[in-house]
Amino acid sequence: MNKEECINAVAAKTSPSKVEINKGSNPGTGEPIDIPARKVVRFKPGAVLSGAIKQEA
Repeated sequence: MNKEECINAVAAKTSPSKVEINKGSNPGTGEPIDIPARKVVRFKPGAVLSGAIKQEA
């Protein structure tokens, strides 16, 4: 699949999802921090897109 090719992924699915509070660390100081909860969009590719990617591999 080239960058110029466009695949019509009609069977793809996007859905909102919540991510809970996580623990992390400041890379500069190593100090522990809390990463706040947030909403994200999940993407699940359809059969057409999955098949096109598998053919390239």
